[in-house]
Amino acid sequence: MTSIINELMNSKKENLRLPITPSHNTLNLLVRAKLLLENALAKASNPSGVDSLIAMLGFDNVIEFSLRIISDHVEYETVTGKIFAETELGQMAGDINRLLKDNDLGNLPQLANIKLLRKVRNLIQHGGLDPGNDLDRFSKVTKTFFDKMLKKFFGMTADKLAISSLINDKVVGEFLHDAENQIENSEYLEAIVSCRDAFDNALFQRNKYNRHRIDAVPAVVELAKSSGLLKHYFESTEKSINLLKFGVDSVKYDHFQEILLHIPHELTADKSGNQVLQRKWSLNDAQFCYSFVSNQILKWENESIPPLYEDSADDYFIAKEYLDGVWLKNVFNESTMVYFDNDTSLHTLLFVTDNEMKSVFESFQEDCSYEYVTEFLREDRQTVETKTSSMIKVLFKSLKIITHNPVRWAAALHLKQLPLTWKREDLIGNQLKVTSLSINEASSDELFKVLGLRDPICEKIISLREEGAKILSLEQLLQIEGINEFEIKQLRNSTRL
Repeated sequence: MTSIINELMNSKKENLRLPITPSHNTLNLLVRAKLLLENALAKASNPSGVDSLIAMLGFDNVIEFSLRIISDHVEYETVTGKIFAETELGQMAGDINRLLKDNDLGNLPQLANIKLLRKVRNLIQHGGLDPGNDLDRFSKVTKTFFDKMLKKFFGMTADKLAISSLINDKVVGEFLHDAENQIENSEYLEAIVSCRDAFDNALFQRNKYNRHRIDAVPAVVELAKSSGLLKHYFESTEKSINLLKFGVDSVKYDHFQEILLHIPHELTADKSGNQVLQRKWSLNDAQFCYSFVSNQILKWENESIPPLYEDSADDYFIAKEYLDGVWLKNVFNESTMVYFDNDTSLHTLLFVTDNEMKSVFESFQEDCSYEYVTEFLREDRQTVETKTSSMIKVLFKSLKIITHNPVRWAAALHLKQLPLTWKREDLIGNQLKVTSLSINEASSDELFKVLGLRDPICEKIISLREEGAKILSLEQLLQIEGINEFEIKQLRNSTRL
């Protein structure tokens, strides 16, 4: 009976051939193992406080995690007919080593040192041992094991094993890829800049459909009128809420931002002043940024839910808007939002612009008035069907950088439509005809023909304008001698008063 069982067990065994190309899921696990290794190496490279202890525990975790990946990768239980040991690192390493020897594939790299590492790790965890000078030794042991393990089992090298390969967003993935190469080449500041750009671009895409951020804009404008301190506090709180919504670790994010504050101003799009780093940039700085950013971006991509509707380039051409003769499509190169508050004469434009068009935005001055024109197009997206215009006053504007590469500025204009300046023109046949008037621009003949005002009232309106007194309120209309209710109604309807 025993011989039959052994025969059956042996029949399940298969010859192992290495290396085996990893699946996408296995590649994902290997990337995480590499990230664990980089974190441990970063702690060991510049230890302070308990960093040396954390580094040693990290080295042990890297090797144990890697052995479990190997077990699944080679289908250990199928190949050997045995249950893989899961309780002791030395036993796990020994089992893998026997598998290799049984298949004439040599030995597991660093086998003796792996067993020694577990003993030292136990002394650290249970006996309070300070690893001291062993840090450098076990840094090399773990790095060597990881590199040789990748080549032996997976046919890969560590430089080909990168989180950037798992990122779907090509722009963000390229920035992470740059950071990986820069860390490898000891270009630590450059790697931090690439991590900043990867995070900023990923957050920008995440924020596109964030209603909380969008709804906060009018509130920021209102607070800015009363107190700069209130505005700053609200913006800071609103940013923190957004980050919490997106599952960002606030402690790590604050440290990440502290590092970014030390990036020299020539490497920033807004050229703002920076804090000068009082030491050289280190591997620990770059690896912290890379670890934080890459983990967060992977998390976002794994949790992403596609929007109900995709943006369409055609949407921009349903209507064309002009401010002071500038087509806003040229300025708003990413997205535009318009908000109206309870007073329909007030609205806020929120948009994203690039560095080239930033000067156009800056040309609009607070407390100055400009003509605002909207052209509504027909289905051919070329022919104007309706045109509206009015004079608006810029009450408040704000500008802040949101991505440094490519350069994107988040801009907001808070506008107030001046009373009795709105007018509308409709396309009748092939010509635009006035169907609504600005009382402060229309001729006496237009007031008579379009609105049906009596000649004496038309003349009195023109006389007021000639005296330099624009009609800007209902009270001024009521003071026009002889004007009746029908004429007041026509003027209010025409000019949206």
